[in-house]
Amino acid sequence: MNSKDLLNILGEIDDKYILDVEYKTILPLKIVKIVSLVASICLVSLVILFAIQNYPQVKENQPVINDNFEIDVSLFTPSAKDPDLDSTKDPQYTPHIDVIINGNQIYTQISIDKLKELGFKPTLHSSDFGEYIGTVSITNSYKSPTQSPCSTDTVLANSNVYYYAPINCQSMIIVQSDTLCSVFAFDGFIDDGHNMSELYSILGVKSSNDIESMEFYAKGVTHKDFINHGTITEVNDVKTFFSITNSLIGYKNESPHLGTPDWLDDALRNYDERLYIDITVKLYNGLSFEIQYQPNLGTGYIDGYFFLTKEQNVKLKEIFK
Repeated sequence: MNSKDLLNILGEIDDKYILDVEYKTILPLKIVKIVSLVASICLVSLVILFAIQNYPQVKENQPVINDNFEIDVSLFTPSAKDPDLDSTKDPQYTPHIDVIINGNQIYTQISIDKLKELGFKPTLHSSDFGEYIGTVSITNSYKSPTQSPCSTDTVLANSNVYYYAPINCQSMIIVQSDTLCSVFAFDGFIDDGHNMSELYSILGVKSSNDIESMEFYAKGVTHKDFINHGTITEVNDVKTFFSITNSLIGYKNESPHLGTPDWLDDALRNYDERLYIDITVKLYNGLSFEIQYQPNLGTGYIDGYFFLTKEQNVKLKEIFK
């Protein structure tokens, strides 16, 4: 067969077969283009969705803080005195007044001197106003808060509440009314049953690196018999302390009577060699909190939490010996 014969044969091929080959060649290319287009659309959609989820959301009725806003810290005066907590004898005394966040977290107004002691200025700028929490509603009882944030003191009604940005955690808030603006600090939980990890989270403690020291006082049976005092700063001791305390589980007393749970009562009956170690944990962010450790109660007890394991107790005893 020569080239002329080949041309004759090709000329006799039905056009429909040629079109069919062309169609089958073009079709995969079209599919690839369509798939690429769909993938691009999905990618763009995901990017937009991520941006929306991570863009700061403006809450309902959230006030606008201008960039150049500035206001001096001024204290709220309670509408009524707390007979257990209020006193006017101390000139440095801060009138006791609370705000409740998330139904269980108590924040108490702090003095201007305390704010300075923590290293902050008594003047608030726009950059100090962190995430907006909401407007204070008034409740009759902290045991049944109406919403978050809330207070039993009417002087705080409709005040705006923000997290205090400079502390970089949830341990302090700003409460602002039309005429006053004050700083409140975390002061504990309303109910028992919280875990130590919750406390650490609020105070901005993510690891042992956030703990500066543990200062302790060991006392005997009467709480007055001084035994020992010291300050722990050794890195491995701080790591051990954080690892153990961060795992502590809080107990909630389900008894209808206000008293200690049965398992703790049983241990107290056999509590002969009493030892109380009061520990002040100081953080690098300027904050601190206190716990009481009783190594000879049960298998080791930190107030408000279930017993330590024997192994945990041995390690803590060694640190605070």
